[in-house]
Amino acid sequence: MDKVTRMDLPKTGSYIYYIATDLHDRHCCLNTMRSMIDMAQSSPKLRRKLILGGDFIDLPEFMHKKPDYKKHLKDVNGIEDYFIPAAEEAYAWGNVMLDELQKVFKEIVFVCGNHDYRLELFAKGPCPIDYRHNFDIIKKLHLEERGVAFVNYNHWLDLS
Repeated sequence: MDKVTRMDLPKTGSYIYYIATDLHDRHCCLNTMRSMIDMAQSSPKLRRKLILGGDFIDLPEFMHKKPDYKKHLKDVNGIEDYFIPAAEEAYAWGNVMLDELQKVFKEIVFVCGNHDYRLELFAKGPCPIDYRHNFDIIKKLHLEERGVAFVNYNHWLDLS
């Protein structure tokens, strides 16, 4: 199966896996995040792992069925005035949140959800080639530099 991302479970010791899904950036309930972080901090950091289970960011601006999407797509300045700023706002939130989460969790896995995937769909579809780099979630959230594993949209995560 090529749609499976396999990650080995640690061979020794016990670990606590936390799963946070549907954060939706600016719609994230910070009290809920604070509760998870407080709970996680009650165990040793070396034992804490986090799976971000999809829809880390929201990106309603990239819903192709919305009238604003179509309107700005037709606008000669739509990419620079609408789509890039929307993506940058989501990345800014995401980077701040990842900075905070990395202080708490030894390891983070980012599972791409349908909202996160909107960026890739946009980049592969109507986005002009010269602008595609603006919609690369892996690069814009610095996932590789952070050591955050990335699971593609519509793929399975197999921890075994």
